[in-house]
Amino acid sequence: MNHNGSNIESRLWAAADELRANSKLKSSEYSVPVLGLVFLRFADHKFQVAAKELEGSGGNRRSIGPADYQAQGVLFLPEEARFSTLIQLPEGVNIGAAINEAMRAIEAENPDLKDVLPKTYNRFENSLLKELLKTMNSVPMDIEGDALGKIYEYFLGHFAMSEGQKLMAMVRLNRTRMDYLERFQQMIAAYNAGSLNPEEFFRQLVTFAQSLNEEEKRGVSEQLTEEELALFDLLMKPPIEMSASDREKVKATAKELLMTLKNNKLVLDWRKRQQARAAVRVAIDKLLDDHLPRAYTPELFRQKSTAVFQHVYDAYYGSGRSLYAAS
Repeated sequence: MNHNGSNIESRLWAAADELRANSKLKSSEYSVPVLGLVFLRFADHKFQVAAKELEGSGGNRRSIGPADYQAQGVLFLPEEARFSTLIQLPEGVNIGAAINEAMRAIEAENPDLKDVLPKTYNRFENSLLKELLKTMNSVPMDIEGDALGKIYEYFLGHFAMSEGQKLMAMVRLNRTRMDYLERFQQMIAAYNAGSLNPEEFFRQLVTFAQSLNEEEKRGVSEQLTEEELALFDLLMKPPIEMSASDREKVKATAKELLMTLKNNKLVLDWRKRQQARAAVRVAIDKLLDDHLPRAYTPELFRQKSTAVFQHVYDAYYGSGRSLYAAS
């Protein structure tokens, strides 16, 4: 019996999303690995179809190998990376480690995917991975036409939407992240225009999601809060050539400026009163002039001072109210 994908994709998405809700994982920790399993199911289907077509096409001195599959635009899947192998793993086996190894094996046979496929399945509990594999395995193999591809695209679209929402929230808190938004919009536009096939869209989406996750953690590595990081980035981007010690001075300046403004200047309705606005602008100018290193020329100083004031005006409403307090 043949099937179509009209209801299957929504059922699979609902099942995967319910498993996420019942897990202890954040959406950012869950989305890329799940998309990796959808990708594997999609790739496995294409591999099985190609295997049937290639059956018996070897010669006396050559056997069918990875290049035969790749010549048809199909990923070669080693035995340990095939869905049938993973779904039949015996009880007690570390499923996360097995899927990680499967992803590494796929990358080894298909160099275009090097360092792209997710390998964080060890964070998932065995029971959750088992249910995810069962969910993906429920897609019938006699599915009509490109319906499996449509299911894959359905998941891609939902995860792209999720990343987009996350990105918009991050840009709202830090406008220097606009380059991430531009990259994301270009990727979506290229996919919608047919310039990217689902496999390439997957590769780009995973790479983007990984970079966005790193950006989300950058404040911790810089030892800055999200508010301090926004000011620091305004002062440092586009990149300015300076020593490591001067970079630390800029970081300290961002911290001191934020503390000074919040403690003394950002009073109730400060944006509505000329005197209060002027006091904030003067405080910004003086503190930046006193503490920014010499790498900031008079022209660059003026640009940065204006940018910082505009950011403070947009993000801080007075009396402790701000974009950050609401986030």
